[in-house]
Amino acid sequence: GMCVCDVVHTPQAADEMHTPSGLNNNKMHSNKIAIARAGAVGPLVQLLRAGDIEGKTRATEALINLSTNSKNMQKCMLRAGVVEPLVQLLRDGDATGRTRAAEAVRVLAGTACNQASIVRAGAVEPLVHSLKDGEDAEKLEAAGALGALASNSHNQTLILQAGAIEPLMELLRAGNAEGKSQAAGALACLSESENENNKRLIARAGAVELLVQLLRTGTDEGKSRAVRALINLSDNNTDAATQMTQAGVVKPLVEFLRIGDAAVKTVAAQALHVLARIHRNQAIMHRAGAVAPLVHLLSTGEASGKREAAGALQVLTINNRNRTEVLRLGAVEPLVQLLTTGDDVGKTSAAGVLVNISKNNNSAMLSVVRAGAIEPLVQLLRSGPVEGKTRAAEVLQILAGNNHLAIMRAGAVEPLLQLLRTGDAAGKAQASGTLRYLAVDNRGQVIVRRAGAVEPLVHLLRTGEVEGRIGAVQALIQLSENNNNKIWVARAGAIEPLVHLLKSGDAQGKSRAAEALSLLSRNERNQVAIARTGAVDPLVHLLRFGDADGKSQAARALHTLAHANSNNQMAISRAGAIEPLVELLKGGDSDGKMRATEALITLSDNNNNKVALERLGAVDALVQLLKSGDVPGRIKAAEALQVLACNSYNQVEIVRAGALEPLVQMLKTADAAGKSLAAGTLQILASNTQNQPTMMHAGAVEPLVHMLQVQA
Repeated sequence: GMCVCDVVHTPQAADEMHTPSGLNNNKMHSNKIAIARAGAVGPLVQLLRAGDIEGKTRATEALINLSTNSKNMQKCMLRAGVVEPLVQLLRDGDATGRTRAAEAVRVLAGTACNQASIVRAGAVEPLVHSLKDGEDAEKLEAAGALGALASNSHNQTLILQAGAIEPLMELLRAGNAEGKSQAAGALACLSESENENNKRLIARAGAVELLVQLLRTGTDEGKSRAVRALINLSDNNTDAATQMTQAGVVKPLVEFLRIGDAAVKTVAAQALHVLARIHRNQAIMHRAGAVAPLVHLLSTGEASGKREAAGALQVLTINNRNRTEVLRLGAVEPLVQLLTTGDDVGKTSAAGVLVNISKNNNSAMLSVVRAGAIEPLVQLLRSGPVEGKTRAAEVLQILAGNNHLAIMRAGAVEPLLQLLRTGDAAGKAQASGTLRYLAVDNRGQVIVRRAGAVEPLVHLLRTGEVEGRIGAVQALIQLSENNNNKIWVARAGAIEPLVHLLKSGDAQGKSRAAEALSLLSRNERNQVAIARTGAVDPLVHLLRFGDADGKSQAARALHTLAHANSNNQMAISRAGAIEPLVELLKGGDSDGKMRATEALITLSDNNNNKVALERLGAVDALVQLLKSGDVPGRIKAAEALQVLACNSYNQVEIVRAGALEPLVQMLKTADAAGKSLAAGTLQILASNTQNQPTMMHAGAVEPLVHMLQVQA
């Protein structure tokens, strides 16, 4: 018999390979292989190169038939040199030839290598020309071919520079249903890159409104392609996303969620996810009823649908009304299920939704725990992607308040430490925050420290970014509530970077550094080491110029540094701390006044400091605090006045400043400790003969005598 390749050089033989009666019709893939082995590809390419118009067209049709869904056959054709004659047919063929050539380009452009070959051969220009001036079928195939070639930023830019946008807009505006669908598909491909300029060019040409219109009226495939194009155009492009919302895109997307097939629901959820990144769109989507079908998709959809629904809900639940709706619709259980069974993206998005709905909501936290979230969150923390680990750590931090022991029993500490050591900046910061909340009591503090948390926290304090350093110092503060941990934290080298943060951090960093140094200095060795590292001067600077919290924390640290340490007391006094402490006592908030009073009490162990305190107006300020402060403040004021009253001059000044009345009131109404403190202070004041007439007149003697009799 005669071999195919013996006759394939004629148009009729090429025609036999794609017509119903031909060799290839209704045959299995094996027939294509047999044809290739018979050597048909080379003669077909030769016919495409050297035949007449009809022969070229028939050869192209046969090549399309052979290469469709067959990567091996496509490779064979490229090796045989099919690209150049195809591009030539695009340039000089008749309408049918150009149409078939465009179709062949679309089929062959399935791999990056093929696309590069086709673009190098100059296919873009004649394809754009066909898109502009061809007949309807030619325009349709040209749009499909350009979309297939637009798989990378380089090709996309070439196609746009060749002038493809305007004819694609025209096809999208006035083409038939299939033409509009192909135009939308091409625009989806052209906008699928990191090249923001290309996206802006397409959006400015009017694509958004036309695509939204196609979303309402197109075929199912056209709608799907329109959604994909809109997703690409709105990604990182606020103007395009705003255009879409103004053009009414939300309503048809929500409708797709309700009635579309699985694929349409998935892409609709993806589009809502992108659009919801604009804050005002979240309320629009709530009004359009997007939350309920997204939760339904999360519960009942296919894997990809659940993933995209979780992604959309993660952004939507930034809005408080959407959070409430998600909880009301029972989303917690399917979210926890997705944590267990989803892919990495789905698990990460599910964790993100749980962060949003659980934050500051005790009822939601309880629901999340009861749904069994802790174990899959720990598993995500252990083996998820970078962002997934960070989101899992964040959920666990939120849940840790009443569940820190359960979280630690589930094995969270070890993967948190791994994230602390090897995560990105956000992961390290979050890990430190979660460890802080696990160390809420003595047991947690011991467990976290024994697991090896101190060294990586100190390393993060030294080398981390701003958020990481803040997280590290807050975790070290929590760990240092335990007396043994104070020693471990200091041994790990925390003091030097804390003093550095105290000097050079932002307001929050300085405040937290002062708080940490205050805790560490309750240990005698640490107290000496902190002073030697140069903490006193920056603490006094913070006391003078910090915000309210900074001043309060600086006063607290100076108090603990000065406690029972005469050298530190003198150093603090020489650094000029007494004046700003008195100013804080006069003008600070309630916590600042109390911390200033504590520091002044400690510094008053030095007699020279007592004189300075009176000179700077501390007595009047303490009496004012005694009169108008809160209960802890009044107690501290009475304690400070008692210390200062050891000086006979101060005894007279304290009475002159009006201390008797509030001390007598404290003697009558305070708790036992407060009454004892007031009695002790009055007793010291009464020992000065200059004060006795005033005290008799103020009625202080009788309740004091009664108190002393009761104590006896």
